[in-house]
Amino acid sequence: MRIALIAAMLVAWLAAATALTAGDGLIVTDEARPFPAGRYLDILEDPSGRLTIADVSAGETARRFTRSTVNVPYFAFTASAYWARLTIRSAARATDYYVIELAHPLMDYIDMYRPGPGGALKAHATGFRLPTTTRPIPHRHFVFPIKLAPGSELTVFFRAYGEERIELPITVWPAEAFYRKDRVEQFLFGIFYGILTIMALFTLLLYISVGDRLYLYYVFFVATYGLFQLYQNGFMAEYLWPDALVSWNHIITALIALTMIAILQFTQSFLEIKKHHRLAYRSLSAAKIYLALSIITPLFLSFAVCVHIQIVSAVIGLVLAIAVGVYAQVQGYRPAKFFLVAWTASLVGGIIYALKVLAVLPANFVTTYALQFGTVLQFILLALGMGDRINLMKQEKEHAQAEALMGHELATEMFKESAKLSEEHLAAMERKNVEIEALNRDLEKKVDDLNEANRRITLSEERYRLLIEGTNDIIFSLDERWNFTSINRAVLAHFKVKPEAVIGRNILELMYEGPGGNTTRQLVIEKLEEFARERRPISFRAEFISPIISEPREMQVRLEYLSIAGRVEVLGKASSVAEDVLLKYFEYEKQRYSIGNFLITSEEISHRITRNLYRYFDHREITLIRIALREIIINAIEHGNLEISFEDKTAAMQEERYFDLVAERQRHPRFSSRRVHIEYAIDPEKIAYKITDEGPGFDYHAVLNADPDAVNENMLSHGRGITMAREVFDSIEYNKKGNQVLLVKNAFTAALEDERIEF
Repeated sequence: MRIALIAAMLVAWLAAATALTAGDGLIVTDEARPFPAGRYLDILEDPSGRLTIADVSAGETARRFTRSTVNVPYFAFTASAYWARLTIRSAARATDYYVIELAHPLMDYIDMYRPGPGGALKAHATGFRLPTTTRPIPHRHFVFPIKLAPGSELTVFFRAYGEERIELPITVWPAEAFYRKDRVEQFLFGIFYGILTIMALFTLLLYISVGDRLYLYYVFFVATYGLFQLYQNGFMAEYLWPDALVSWNHIITALIALTMIAILQFTQSFLEIKKHHRLAYRSLSAAKIYLALSIITPLFLSFAVCVHIQIVSAVIGLVLAIAVGVYAQVQGYRPAKFFLVAWTASLVGGIIYALKVLAVLPANFVTTYALQFGTVLQFILLALGMGDRINLMKQEKEHAQAEALMGHELATEMFKESAKLSEEHLAAMERKNVEIEALNRDLEKKVDDLNEANRRITLSEERYRLLIEGTNDIIFSLDERWNFTSINRAVLAHFKVKPEAVIGRNILELMYEGPGGNTTRQLVIEKLEEFARERRPISFRAEFISPIISEPREMQVRLEYLSIAGRVEVLGKASSVAEDVLLKYFEYEKQRYSIGNFLITSEEISHRITRNLYRYFDHREITLIRIALREIIINAIEHGNLEISFEDKTAAMQEERYFDLVAERQRHPRFSSRRVHIEYAIDPEKIAYKITDEGPGFDYHAVLNADPDAVNENMLSHGRGITMAREVFDSIEYNKKGNQVLLVKNAFTAALEDERIEF
């Protein structure tokens, strides 16, 4: 009997425990933690919106409730009313106070029903569309206090309806734990909004001081986003306008539109889109106009439709802004990296917060406030980006000033050089000095004007254009393929060609190709490759032609890389080779040079050893002499010192590795120390050049005896230099070894005898 009684008591105790722990209701304890109610809610949809508490609390309708399977039931924008039933059981050791928190501050209407005296269900109606005085506890969320005794059970009902989305993030808290949590949240949100306020006020002061409208756009961005967050988090209803929103209703669509307009306006100004990409600028401007017009859509459309329109517009606007940022970064605009990193931080924070809401990530301090952390980091990075943008503009200003000062230093250097001229030119140079001083004063005034103009970035380009068009030098820019992208009007004065006829053409197309073939072109190509590889300024001489002027014109060319506003381009200057004012006094010259095995040097030395021939020969004859000498010097380097045979050179050129072969031989220990020796003498009667290499020599008889017409007709590289020299010089003599040649040309061939010049 006793055993049966004990067994019955044990069964009863187990049944009670099972009912307490595994029943349908939410079990709360006296632990200081939240108790999420999402999966304990019974949900009933009321499409008609006419069901009453009496209908849903008993009878057939009460059995139509279905259990929620998610942590936060969500029904988006709907015309239906939704009922939620929650049963709470207390497993606490003593009577305690709890609060039921519905953490959706924008819920239009929420009615809460709880048992009153006598067991009747008592209604408490509140919501975002009602005054805040209707809330049981003044709070940004909807908080309902309850009291539970140990082992007691309480069933409450909620009815949610309105134009706003239906969302039921319901949590039961011990009262003390809730207020402790609320203090922490209030403190953190205070920091968040405090940071936004300080950044907006500080940036506003910068705008008043500097006058750059970018700072004003940033303030507009921070202010609209801050208001949006105040509204979204419920603080606007709690603190700013507790009852005004009842009559003003939903302003969320207007805040979304204003925030997006601020974002797009800031993007346009921060990335300087108008200057770099017209199509993107027009797209962003059209999006701003559309967003401005969408503010008045609530006058014609339902709230749900307006919200969907604004959400789609916001997504498109953000994608467009980020795409423009990516484009600016690809184009090398340095501040764009701050823009992209800032938006990445904001997006990462939003994704983490969304995953927390969807219960993919656990709810903790980081996931709960990830959106706020990302937003603060975004605004800080954008502020740093604005500072970097100012530094970039400062660098551009300093670069322009340096360019202007470089011109002043050049004028000063010219003045110093002029003081070294002979005594008989002093009188003329004194007059020049007066002119130079006047030019210096004028240049200093222009520098001052340029400094003043640089304070307004929009005026700097016009000033730069005026300086470029005012010079006699040809100023141009090239792209990475050496095509002209811009050129000033000095090309019209030098070559009688309009600038627009040159744009798009390659610089190599304008080079003069004389009887020497394409050697000059190859040497210039090597110069350009060296320039592209080392990215250091480079200078060289070259002869150019135009469709109007058939004769070549020699120019001194200088190229350098410049980085302007985050973009890299090649800036070039072509100047006429200065005329030697002392050349008319020239009578006799005798020089000796010893050069290394660099093909580029052959071009430079050929100019150097023929520069005084203008005293006795015309331009066409000098060009032929220079080309012939250059080819002989190249032969001495290639076939002499470097011992590159005709077959080796032909194969290398066919395989497009000729310059690689030359570089390989130049580095070889056997050839690296060899030199080419050049002696020459110039007098009124004749000129003579003796060129000697340190190679083994060659059989020159076959080349000297070859038919020049056959060599030219067959385009033979082997022997072309000697053939050209035979056509230009009156006498060509090789030594027995074949590593030395003497070239003689009479200044007046018909009148003078062939007398040998002794070296």
